[in-house]
Amino acid sequence: MRLYGRAHTQGQHAVARNAKPDREQLRNLDRRARLRPCVHDVTNQRRRHDSTYLSPPCPYPRCPAGLILVLLAALVSGPGLAPTPVDASEDNLFLPGFFSGTGSGPCIPAPAGTFVATSGATSATLCPEGTFSAFSGTIECDPAPAGTYVDQAGATSATDCPAGRYQNLEGQTSCNAAEAGTFVAVEGATAATPCAPGFYQPNVGQTSCIPADPGYFVATPGAIAQIPCPPGTTSEAGATECQNISLVIIGFYQPVDMDGVVNTVKGGSTVPFKFEVFNGNVELTDTAIVTMSVEEITCDFGAFTDDIVETVAIGGTGLRYDATAGQFVFNWKTPKKAGACYAVTATITDGPSVTALFKLK
Repeated sequence: MRLYGRAHTQGQHAVARNAKPDREQLRNLDRRARLRPCVHDVTNQRRRHDSTYLSPPCPYPRCPAGLILVLLAALVSGPGLAPTPVDASEDNLFLPGFFSGTGSGPCIPAPAGTFVATSGATSATLCPEGTFSAFSGTIECDPAPAGTYVDQAGATSATDCPAGRYQNLEGQTSCNAAEAGTFVAVEGATAATPCAPGFYQPNVGQTSCIPADPGYFVATPGAIAQIPCPPGTTSEAGATECQNISLVIIGFYQPVDMDGVVNTVKGGSTVPFKFEVFNGNVELTDTAIVTMSVEEITCDFGAFTDDIVETVAIGGTGLRYDATAGQFVFNWKTPKKAGACYAVTATITDGPSVTALFKLK
């Protein structure tokens, strides 16, 4: 360890440069320096006492305050303390990281939250906003790390950015709100996270993203909105794409026969067509998705025929959904054209269809 100051060349009190005194010697020197302050006369190279003290000549070639600092520097260590050689010819010189209120008394380490950057200071300076000092005796303050902030002077620590906010730079006084399409779920974040596909976030400063609603999708990361599925497709919550609708039409129910059977009915009567439509396990009830068609065809069926015994009164021939029965109903008034043959079809938009065959009599 290097002592700062010149060695006295006389007597047993000489302290050699680069010598390493033991702790007892340093304590004794420190005590003597406090009790017997003096001022070193550099010009005449002689010692004198302070007129306010009655004490023998100081045995050291510099001001006691400076000597105290040199001795303490040999014992004190810690963050921010980086002693540098001191010119013994300078009176009342203090190391960075320390200060003296009087300029000549014992040195005081800069408290946490402050710093002393230069020698000879008589006060410590508050760490500015964006920085902090957690230890005493600091010669400069530390910038707030990324993910934290310091919004007031004299701080002894930095504060983590709260969830929903982040800070990617050092030495900042505030944090940034997570942008729309992103989120920050934890404290102390250095970056926001884009919403994953299937999720979106239209607002800023959020801690999570919103899953796409059923019937909507989000295909890309960082989305700020969900997109509706195109017609004929659908999706579940949190979908990244839409699927073709799995439509099923069940019917026609009795009295109409299916599976290639030719239904025979008297011309001029009305035949009820009853059926249901499902999308997966969900029953659909909107008549707009169903198209009914009647087409006259040749009677070359080559199939079994069956008379329809149930008819309905003329009138009410439009398509409707019977909520009580839980099915679609279409009443077809047959033409008075004996011997004519027809195909009646129910078609679901962008979906399947069912057809029944008829021959009038």
